[in-house]
Amino acid sequence: GINAEYGDQQAAWFMGCTAAVASCHPAEGAIDAPSGHAKVMTVLADTPGRVSSKHVGKEDKEASSVVRVVLTGGPCGGKSSALKRLSEVATAHGFDLYLIPECATIFFGNGVRYMPSDEFKLQFTRSILQLQLQMERSFTRIAGSTGRPTILVCDRGTMDNKGYCSPEVWDNSVQFVSNKDGTANVSEEYMVGRYDLVVHLVTSADGAVTLAYYLLASDSVLL
Repeated sequence: GINAEYGDQQAAWFMGCTAAVASCHPAEGAIDAPSGHAKVMTVLADTPGRVSSKHVGKEDKEASSVVRVVLTGGPCGGKSSALKRLSEVATAHGFDLYLIPECATIFFGNGVRYMPSDEFKLQFTRSILQLQLQMERSFTRIAGSTGRPTILVCDRGTMDNKGYCSPEVWDNSVQFVSNKDGTANVSEEYMVGRYDLVVHLVTSADGAVTLAYYLLASDSVLL
């Protein structure tokens, strides 16, 4: 985990980046963020990098705002530890914070067992991409209906899945999802453009002599 001092620095940096991202996207009807923060953008549900306030009721005079952030990195990078601290800091600054869990963990934590067959790898990658896109869209729509400034944090983004399969499986899966998707032309450019900020946490295993700590202390689901 991360110690308190490092956690405070990480959280302050995260909030500063989020405020900077928000101020870079002024939108018609944008509302003032909590005291001391720049104006936040209006949210757009399925357009890369934006979301629309169309889901906000007409009776709501304030438009919603959503900043979408990905936490990524190798094992023992501090994602789980950072999420708790970031949640505390975001709440203290007046933001709502939604967390989208890692999709692979949802599968493996609920009975799915990894199989080495090509067919399993293909269906697994396709399913993760579909689930992740749907979760991100659903969370964004819900946030857009509240009239509240919201930070949406994804435990890994859609592009993370590229590192866990062959180029052939990846290309096939992206094309499959794009063909099935009724909202957008899904591509790598589209997936990258969905996020306002990507935070890469360097794994503590980088340069380490052994991965013993990770193997002993990590989430049992990942093992």
